[in-house]
Amino acid sequence: MLFRTKLSIPEMDSSGTVIKTRKKVPVSRELVLGAAVFGFIPMGQLVTSRKGALAEYVVLPAKNMCLKPGPIPFDHAAKLPIAGISALALMDLAKLKPGYSLLVNTTSGGIRSIVV
Repeated sequence: MLFRTKLSIPEMDSSGTVIKTRKKVPVSRELVLGAAVFGFIPMGQLVTSRKGALAEYVVLPAKNMCLKPGPIPFDHAAKLPIAGISALALMDLAKLKPGYSLLVNTTSGGIRSIVV
């Protein structure tokens, strides 16, 4: 049996508003104060810090964030990163072309929602 000895905040996907940046963030990324963003916490950071995305404030590497498309609500944007990356990777792996058919053998979930 496995017991946790320290509190851990779960979840990797996140969305929100930029409240602070480091000088290292490239201007071309447009991750400025007040920008609406979404992204994910890297697994290594989540495991070592035990600080996940279900928190009031989250620190993410700039490379793991991007601007949130305007009309998408924050709660929907927060569901995109891991499921979206997984769906795109699976679609690339399948080498789908126009006219191909794809069986999505599941009834729910983030990856299925994006693929369909």
